[in-house]
Amino acid sequence: MGSRGAGMADGRFEPYTEAGVRRVPCARCGKPGHACWNICADSVGSRTRYRALCAACDVALNVLVMRWAFGDTREADIAAYSAKVLGEQNSPAGNTGEMV
Repeated sequence: MGSRGAGMADGRFEPYTEAGVRRVPCARCGKPGHACWNICADSVGSRTRYRALCAACDVALNVLVMRWAFGDTREADIAAYSAKVLGEQNSPAGNTGEMV
């Protein structure tokens, strides 16, 4: 697990705008934000919290969820998303979904 682990940044109660998410660090690793995420189980009994994720953590989380939901049937979609977000050179077809 990354340096933030269970102490993941608190986030906020309103989703970040496209420009706003780039102004805050990734809740997991501290790199510049890229995408806004919320974790449903994190807000049971309270308000939804939104957090920024950097591009690498966003891709890793998407890979993890895609493989959990669809097994290995959506590898082309995973590769396309990785290429779109990280660029061709940083998106190997064998991406394991391991968080940075």
